[in-house]
Amino acid sequence: MADKEPRLLTEDEAYAIAAAEVKRETASRDEEISKLKAENLALANEKDTVVARETAANERAGNAETALKEYQDKVQKEAEQAKLRETRITALREKASRMPDAFFTDPERVNRVAAMSEDDFNAFAADLAAASSLEPGNDPPRETAMRNVADSKPNKPDFSKLFERPKTPVQV
Repeated sequence: MADKEPRLLTEDEAYAIAAAEVKRETASRDEEISKLKAENLALANEKDTVVARETAANERAGNAETALKEYQDKVQKEAEQAKLRETRITALREKASRMPDAFFTDPERVNRVAAMSEDDFNAFAADLAAASSLEPGNDPPRETAMRNVADSKPNKPDFSKLFERPKTPVQV
């Protein structure tokens, strides 16, 4: 058998073979790139979904924390108000022992007493103690400084001057 000599390619054939190989490899790489881009898009969408869920969960957790804190503050304030009401009503019962129980259980009065400032409450308690210390039937006098003024005036007002005609003519 005779040795075959390697065949030499022309320049155009070599370029054609190289171009075909590049085209095949480029198509293969383009297909891979398209698949990777699709995967990347899917992963990016999944990431966005996870981030949105995480943000919503954090917001709900923040809202829940705020609501819990507000509720705890409300409960604490109500407990302090209840303690203050009880303390003040007990103090009033001691200072005004002659008052009936209904006076100390009236919800409107109890809430009003609890809402008073410390100074207003002390003044109210002092007034109540003074009023309670009076003996029944020994009420304070009802006279006032205005009594003398009231006695010097007639009981009925004098409207006669309202209807008097003016002495000088009125020009219209």
